[in-house]
Amino acid sequence: MWLSSILLPLLLLFTTSNNNNNIVVSAAKSEREILLEFYNTLNGDSWNINTGWEDDAKNICHWHGVICQGEEDDLEDDPDARRKLKELFQQHYASVDQKRTLQDNDNSITIPHSRTGKVIGLKLKSNNLLGRIPATLWDLPNLNILHVSQNSGVDVAFVGASDTLIEVKMHQTATSSITGISRYPNLLSVHMSDNQLGQISFPTELFQLTKLNNLHMANCELEGQVPQEIYKLELLRELNLYDNELTGLLPAGLEYLEKLQLLTLSKNHFRGRLPEWLNNLTNLQQLYLEYNQLTGQLVPLDAAPYLTRVYLDNNEFSENIPANFLGAVQVPEDDATVIRVNLDNNQLGDFIPDTLENLSHLPLKMTLAGNLFTSFQSKLLCDNDSWMDGLVRDYGCDAMVCPVGTTATLGRHTATSGCNDCDSATHLGQFACYDQDDRRTLQFLYAETGGDHWHRNDGWLQNDVAVCDWYGIKCYTENEPGPGVGRVKRIELPNNGLIGSISEQIYALNVLVTLDVSWNRISFPFQGLDKTTSLHILNIGHTDTKTFDGLENGHEFFTIFLADHLDISGTIPSQLFKNTNLEILSMNNCDISGTISTEIGALQNLRELYLWGNNLRGAIPQELTTLQALKIVSLAKNKLTGTLPEGLEGLPDLKAFSIKDQVTKGGGLTGNLLPFQYSEVLSTLILAGNKFDGSIPSALLSNVKTEYEEVSTLIVDISDNQLTGSVPGALSKFDQMDLFVQDNFLTSVDQQLCSKRDWMYGNVGEYGCDAILCPKYTASLLGRQAFDSLDCQSCSSSSSNGNMKDIVGQTKCGGKDSVLTERQSLELLYNNCGGKNWVHQENWMSTGEFCDWFGIACDDARSVVSIVLGANNMGGTIPTEIFLLPNLKRLSVFANAVDFSFVGIENAVNLKSLILDGTRVTSIAGVGNARGLTELNVRANRLVGPLPDELNKLNNLESLVLSDNQFEGPLPLWLGNLNNLMTLMLSNNQLTGNLISFNRFSGISLLGLANNQLEGPIPSTFLLNAFEDSKIFVDISGNRLSGALPKDLQRLNSLSIHLKNNQLTSIDDELCRMEAWNDYDVQSYGCDGLLCPVGTFNKKGRQSSIDDLCESCGDSPSNDYMGQTQCSAAAARLLFGGIMAVTTAVLGFALCL
Repeated sequence: MWLSSILLPLLLLFTTSNNNNNIVVSAAKSEREILLEFYNTLNGDSWNINTGWEDDAKNICHWHGVICQGEEDDLEDDPDARRKLKELFQQHYASVDQKRTLQDNDNSITIPHSRTGKVIGLKLKSNNLLGRIPATLWDLPNLNILHVSQNSGVDVAFVGASDTLIEVKMHQTATSSITGISRYPNLLSVHMSDNQLGQISFPTELFQLTKLNNLHMANCELEGQVPQEIYKLELLRELNLYDNELTGLLPAGLEYLEKLQLLTLSKNHFRGRLPEWLNNLTNLQQLYLEYNQLTGQLVPLDAAPYLTRVYLDNNEFSENIPANFLGAVQVPEDDATVIRVNLDNNQLGDFIPDTLENLSHLPLKMTLAGNLFTSFQSKLLCDNDSWMDGLVRDYGCDAMVCPVGTTATLGRHTATSGCNDCDSATHLGQFACYDQDDRRTLQFLYAETGGDHWHRNDGWLQNDVAVCDWYGIKCYTENEPGPGVGRVKRIELPNNGLIGSISEQIYALNVLVTLDVSWNRISFPFQGLDKTTSLHILNIGHTDTKTFDGLENGHEFFTIFLADHLDISGTIPSQLFKNTNLEILSMNNCDISGTISTEIGALQNLRELYLWGNNLRGAIPQELTTLQALKIVSLAKNKLTGTLPEGLEGLPDLKAFSIKDQVTKGGGLTGNLLPFQYSEVLSTLILAGNKFDGSIPSALLSNVKTEYEEVSTLIVDISDNQLTGSVPGALSKFDQMDLFVQDNFLTSVDQQLCSKRDWMYGNVGEYGCDAILCPKYTASLLGRQAFDSLDCQSCSSSSSNGNMKDIVGQTKCGGKDSVLTERQSLELLYNNCGGKNWVHQENWMSTGEFCDWFGIACDDARSVVSIVLGANNMGGTIPTEIFLLPNLKRLSVFANAVDFSFVGIENAVNLKSLILDGTRVTSIAGVGNARGLTELNVRANRLVGPLPDELNKLNNLESLVLSDNQFEGPLPLWLGNLNNLMTLMLSNNQLTGNLISFNRFSGISLLGLANNQLEGPIPSTFLLNAFEDSKIFVDISGNRLSGALPKDLQRLNSLSIHLKNNQLTSIDDELCRMEAWNDYDVQSYGCDGLLCPVGTFNKKGRQSSIDDLCESCGDSPSNDYMGQTQCSAAAARLLFGGIMAVTTAVLGFALCL
């Protein structure tokens, strides 16, 4: 007791003192303590470089990546980046009215001294940080800069607040939400490209950061339109939204961003003409708009003198290049700067204008291939020797575009390839030759798709085998009309191991009728589709195709397009609607969003339409009802709303119509059922899983001619709606019908139907009315009796819902669940989890739009897709009703003292990401029902026992984090079956037994098993099928693994593997020559870069820097194993010495007292 009474004041004294190494920022934590928490939370002992972080005596300003006052120039290595950062500091300190001492004559930076803290930045790019940045980091009182890019395992969570942070660089990290970023109001620069934000709309919270200069959000899964409110970011100089799923016109709000120097909107789905206001962005230096669907004439861009990059290629621009195009552009001050302009792959023509000669004074590289040019208006353009990197001097006009009658891979003569003769090349600058040489074209297809590795390539490339006998090739024969015997008619290579990109050279097969390359890992081109006049059937389903430019050019014979299971993640490609002769269109399960365009009315020949399993929203357009040839329509499993358009009843040939299950994803059609009383052949009608109300029409299908062979049996599914009344007896006119009406609010079945013996697969003859609907006060799994063992069971009075007691066709006692609205579910979350005590509860429980509540993100339909409330002082229990939110994709409540149950998680059918680390989870029972999960994090909870077998059901998982629990027992073999995993973290548990091989993990990038009790050798097949050139991090340190490090691992070219404190005894010499291993430590230090030798030690168990040698144990008892962090007796000596030192100090202090 007396000891603690002395120690406590001592500790308080030490933690409130001020010295060179430890400046106090609060009574709770100093800068050193904050940085150490950052280090420990982010797996610091496994960082690529952590010099100083583990040295208690070292000044924190000497720790790797820590930048202090006076070291500002170390924040950026590149001079240009340092110049930009200097400008940010100038702006920041001017805005907060502090004197700045930044030298204008160079790029040096010196910021004003702070009395409260000396750490101004962290620069830890590509350093293998793992985990979520702790909220305490933002308590550093003078933190200006955070650079953590290219750490694929770190999550930057904006859960705190800071008015000093001015720049954050976090591209290529594991960040999945930027909720809370508005609490960093002085941010000037945000670089967060290549983060998976989960198909969200443009985050409007960013508009509160009105000081932003730079915003980079390339490849962040943004979708929908850019809000016009972007005009609020009037200080923006750089805006990069490359490679997202943004749609609509170019946002007019950009017109007011007069300071813009860089504008990148490439690889989105922007459409329409270029707005005139682009000419008003006079400070613009770089403009990137390629790979969109922009149309009309180019704008001249003649008011921006500093333009050096203009990329407008791969759009649909037409007419000719404006006469004053780039008229104000000046010669760059830097002689090495080349002005690059790319206009490839548009519809510009028909001559290259002589007005381009106005640009002769510029160092210009302008590419013009893939357009409709047929001539130069003036050959004087070809005398500009400096153009095209000087190639015009050597090759004349050919350096700009290949002449008519020739082609080249880039459409122009380069230093490595010229323009080749091609009779079919009718325009300047063509890429592909469409001369009719089928063998040559097929040889090219073989080469570009890895033909040597196809599953079957019988006969291919064999000189003594005719093309028509090659596997998958069918030719015209002499017995059929066509272009001639031996020309290729069909290519059928589905599921054959093709990989790569098919070029438009394929269209040289200009009499091809059928092309099926489905179920292959290829991308397919549509540029050039106009070159084939015979293509009838094209199947590219289950491929990697994502762009559709050129698809609009199909000829009249192009009638069947099959494209299921493409990863479109955007709207229906507008190019499709130009193919007015299409008869069958199938794009199921393509993650298509947005509405069904009214342009679908152009497809007047369409007979079959399949769009099920997407994310289509809004109403079914009236234009669909004008397609009089329609026979089959499947729109099931979307999120459509509105009522059924009445015109559907007038489609004379409609045989099957399905809009099943719109409710699950948050939609649901409403209103009364249409009777479809004018149709004669409609035999399949599937309307289940919507919100239709009213009664079942007595005239339902009343005009169907059952005497027609194709409609002898009717199938009608209107279950799971809100229909009332009775099942009408008028339906008894049909001798055979399978009628599914359970889970409505029906009260009776007309007795006439109970004698229709052939109804319900003949079950009515067996079970009477019960085969149609279970009677009131009973229930069955199907709401009816289908088997002897599946009869209608009586419901007890206690289980009956008073409002449901008279309802027939119940699938469970008590009837349909009373579903909460989304607002009610969120209110329940707030009340259950102590919302009044949350750190951030902005707008919660207000009467306004719940999508504006803190931590809530919605889709375009104003349905909740994300809840992010990490480190928010939540308590209580997360209500399971949260799983009823129909479109919820992400739930993140990390670092809160909340309980959590997985009961009912199967209702969250769209849930992809569940983040529960640092909560109070004690069991994950039920998680196996969340089949759609791609990310699960339950790190640092109270989980015990063996790894639960039901995790084996989550075969879509890409990230599974179970570290820092008390799991025990062996690694289950099924763990290796989760072969979609890219991240698996099981460190700091009590797992035992042998290390399994994980030999089915092809895409793994992070594998953590450190600090368990695994034993035995490392399998020779460890990570056998991992991608050889991928950067992979493995941490299996702190176990009992024995033997040698397997030589077989040399197949992995860029492996970082941490092995310290095991019982390993040898390394094959060949592994010591794997230069890129351990981030090139092996190149620098050989075997020591992997493991310290026997008899030596090092705090990392290996050498990672020139000053961090493996030291000999000397006279100490020698280590028997490689990779040890201390000599065998060092730990005991250190522990004893430390205790004695503390005891002596405390006793001495007590005697002084």
